[in-house]
Amino acid sequence: MARKAELDFVIFGATGFTGRLIAKRLADTYGDGGKYRWGLAGRDGPGLAHLRDRLGWPRLPLILADVNDPRSLDEMARRARFVLSAVGPYQLYGTPVLEACLREGAGYVDMCGEPHWMADMIRRYDAKARERGVTALLSCGFDSTVWELGVMAVQETAQSRFGRPAPEVRSRLLRMKGALSGGTAATARETISRMMGSPQVAALLRDPFALTPGFRGPEQPDGESLRFDPDIARTVGPILMAAINTKNIHRSNFLQGHPWGRDFRYEELAVIDDEEVSDGGSPLAATAPRPGDGPPRSVLEAGYFDIMVIGIDPSGRRIACEVQAKGDPAYLATSRIVSEILAAASEAPVLPAGLWTAGAALGSGLADRLTRSADVTFTTSVLAKG
Repeated sequence: MARKAELDFVIFGATGFTGRLIAKRLADTYGDGGKYRWGLAGRDGPGLAHLRDRLGWPRLPLILADVNDPRSLDEMARRARFVLSAVGPYQLYGTPVLEACLREGAGYVDMCGEPHWMADMIRRYDAKARERGVTALLSCGFDSTVWELGVMAVQETAQSRFGRPAPEVRSRLLRMKGALSGGTAATARETISRMMGSPQVAALLRDPFALTPGFRGPEQPDGESLRFDPDIARTVGPILMAAINTKNIHRSNFLQGHPWGRDFRYEELAVIDDEEVSDGGSPLAATAPRPGDGPPRSVLEAGYFDIMVIGIDPSGRRIACEVQAKGDPAYLATSRIVSEILAAASEAPVLPAGLWTAGAALGSGLADRLTRSADVTFTTSVLAKG
């Protein structure tokens, strides 16, 4: 049964760059005192009050909480059904928040793109979360929810049209325009530092099954190929976010009991012969924003993404799902996506306990919700045989 609490959800790290975007999205869409009861949390009291004033909802609860103060995190978790952790890098600041949610029985949501940290949390806390009936949803946003839902849409259509799921799925980033925030830059630097200092972390980041403990599927595409793809008639090559998404796609299949098969293969590449695939610059550049800072609203609104997910059955028949949205993928689109995940999770009478992906936990209905309320479209079609 759903856990009762004073608030449906709180945004921890609300004064950070992404936290502010999520708070604005929730305020503009749901207000205060309406369908959902929610609040703002963080360590900066004056900053939280200033943000509340800017949002124009003076009754929004403010909760002082600091990752260095476990009691404050416990109090925050005690007051909410779900805590959205918007404080990164998660490998530095995420663990105490998840631990507080486990202690107090609160659900947990994040936008993590740090698979080595996620693997560690799954190893240490998945069983405990299941025992305590706590649902934790990881990687909610552009990475990796939209990719996961694209695969789910392809597989559902393949099952209905062909009578079986596609044993091979290929995702292609066709077009993207995005910018860089200070938090993302800090996360990339920390991840690279740990990878350089630890062969174990480096190996985990290369392992497509790093998030499926106890299960290893077949040999996967290496994700490093540079080639012409006849399905989209474009040249494709490696993409940085595949290191995150591939692991979450395999975890989604794993968590659902392998409905796509234990022999499932997944590949993710990007069109490389087009200037419209842009990641906003290098996170290691000297000009990268500081944590808490990010691009202006006009730059965020100019962003977009366009993904093609293609499922291939053994006879060569193909199902495609094109996933599109306007707005900077990592920030503006993600703020809409994670807001709806919070809302959907708070509405659900029952959710599976443990550390989950959003699509596996909330089901394919999440795609319909994102289409209605988050301006993300999923267009499925049958392609000619390759």
